Formats: sequence, C-alpha cells, structure tokens
Amino acid sequence: MKQQRDEKDYNIRSVERALSALQCFSGNMREISLMEFSRMLSLNKSTTFRILTTLKNSGFVELTENGKYILGVEISRLGRLTDNLTLLKREGQPVLQKLADLSGETLAICSYENGRMTCIAKVESEKVLKCTCVLNSDIPMLKGATGRSALAYLSEEELERCVRIQRMAGNLDCDDDEIAAVISETRKKGYYVSHSEYDENVNALGIPIFGKHGDVVGSISIIGPDSRFVDDAIIKILPDVLKETKLLSERLGYEETAPEIL
Repeated sequence: MKQQRDEKDYNIRSVERALSALQCFSGNMREISLMEFSRMLSLNKSTTFRILTTLKNSGFVELTENGKYILGVEISRLGRLTDNLTLLKREGQPVLQKLADLSGETLAICSYENGRMTCIAKVESEKVLKCTCVLNSDIPMLKGATGRSALAYLSEEELERCVRIQRMAGNLDCDDDEIAAVISETRKKGYYVSHSEYDENVNALGIPIFGKHGDVVGSISIIGPDSRFVDDAIIKILPDVLKETKLLSERLGYEETAPEIL
C-alpha cells in the first residue's frame, strides 16, 4: 500500500522563504532593512539579499532611498482581486458553523457599507423553536445587537451619516442620548447584548468584525428565543465567540488587539 505523502512534502524551500519574507511585513513593520530581514528569517545576508532581489524584480517589494524594503505594487494589484464582501463570506462561513455547533442557536454575519447593514451569511438553529434570518435583508442599526455592535465602532463622521440614513430609511430609531450610551457600553465590553429590541421575545449577542485598516466591516450575531438564550447561556459561550470573531477579523487583515471581556 502506497503511503500518502504530507502536503508539506511538496513545498519548495525557496518559495517558502520568499513567502516568509513577505509575511515579515505588518502594521508595525512597513519598512524593513536587509539586516532586519536576515535576522527575522534566520538566514545569512547573501541568501536574504537574493530572495529580496527576486521579489523586487517581480514587483512584490520595492527598495526605498533609505535602503529599506517596502511592499510593491504587485501586492496591491493582487489584493484588489479579492473584494471585502467575498472574503468576509468565505472566511466567515466556517466560523458561523463552529459557533452554531457551540451555541445551538441561529447565527448571522451582516456586512456594513454606506450606512446600511445586510445579512450575507447565516446558519440557522436545528431546534424546533428558533429564530430565522433572511439573506440579503436590510438590518436596522439603531436597535438590536446585530446593528448596534457595528454602529458603536464607526468614526464620528460615518456615525452621523449612518444615523441619518437609518432614519431616512424608516428603520427602528432611538434618540441621540441612547446612541451615545450604546456606543460607550459596547466599546467598553467589546460586544452588545439585546433583549427584545428588534423582535419581541428574542435575545441576541452581537460582536463587531474589523477589516485591515481597523474599520468595522460588519458583525456576527447569535439570535435565540428569550426562553432559552438567556444571559447565563450568553456568558457561557462569550469567550469562544469573542475569540473566533477576533480570529476572523485577523484573517481579514485586522492587526490591533481585540477588546477584552470585562
């Protein structure tokens, strides 16, 4: 019987090294010298130089006047081929399934863009008594955990625009003082819990999702009947939900530290 080879057996060492060099770049390391690359890759200067020269000749890195390397235009071109919505759907679906298995309730990912939130992915509970989500539906942002968890992390200018659009659309509303209180509470905790705000007898947990520039791109929400999805049930799953949502944000390019549980 032929032994199956591990996928890593097919890796090409030189390609691995080149990719590792690109992975050295981060929000805190946007310019890197040859010496710094050599140290980070644990390679000698000669080998490191050849790797960087190959990457530079292909447009993946550029050499600045101060002798440091930065990401090149080819990285930008490739990045534009994956739009944020497609990436959020692709990376988010396995997270939804994992958290659905954990919670037993209905989950949804809603994306934020131009003052509106839209349900783009969901996994519904297998229980008889359950809450449902409608794909591509417009989600109110001034009431309910789904919208409020994202609303709280908008910039001041974007928040004003979002509130104006939500009110013009005739969505569920609240006054400015309540919005300010929601923002303060959500930013302090890193999540928002609603009790019958959007639908009667429905509780929900909402956690913001962030993109590569630290901007909020949507939220994950878990929705359940208030007879079952009570505060104790929410607290029990909260650490895992925050962890998985943070990892999702990181896969979307987010590099800052996610909020800790109080």
